[in-house]
Amino acid sequence: MLSKSEYNKYKLDFIIKTFVHLEQFAQWLRKFFYLNHELSLEYDTIYQESFYVTFHELITVGLDYSKKVLSQLTVEDEKKQWYKNLVEGLEKLKGVFSEIELQYIKYKRHNSSHIFQNDYEHKVFEKGDNLTPQRENKIDQNEKDFTDLIQKHGGDKKFDLYMHHKIFLIASDLYDQLQAIKNQK
Repeated sequence: MLSKSEYNKYKLDFIIKTFVHLEQFAQWLRKFFYLNHELSLEYDTIYQESFYVTFHELITVGLDYSKKVLSQLTVEDEKKQWYKNLVEGLEKLKGVFSEIELQYIKYKRHNSSHIFQNDYEHKVFEKGDNLTPQRENKIDQNEKDFTDLIQKHGGDKKFDLYMHHKIFLIASDLYDQLQAIKNQK
C-alpha cells in the first residue's frame, strides 16, 4: 500500500508525464504539417527523411495516442471534435497505402532514424544467433517487394514524390480542419 506522500508523488509524476506527452505530440504534429507544406514547395532529401519518420510515427504511435485521448473525452466539445477529426484523418492517411507501401515507409523511417540496418540484414544478429528460415524468407520477400515497388515507381526519389503526392491534400485538409476547430474557441 502506498503512503499518502508516495501516492501524491505518483499522481504528480503522472500529471507531468501526461502534459509532456501532450506537448510532444503537438510538436510532432507541427513538424508533420510543416514538412508536408515544405515538401510541396520543393523536394529536399533531408526533409523527406524526416517526413518518413514523422509520418510513420503519426500513423502508428500517434494514431494509438489520439484514439486513447479521444476515448477518454466525455464532453462533446471542440477538443473532442478536434481529436475525432485527427483520428479520422490519420486513419485516412494510413489507408491510402497498400501493405507493402506501408512496409516500405516503415523501412524508410528505419533507414532515416538509424545508422545501421540490423533488422533488415540477412545473416547474423549481434548476439551471433542465426536467423530462422521463416524470418529469412520474410526478409527476402520484403526485399523483392521493395525492389518491385521501387522499379514500379522508377526509383526511390519517385516513390518519395508519389508518397507525398498521395497524402499532401489529405494532410493539408486535415490541418485546415484542425485549425478551424481550434479557432472556434
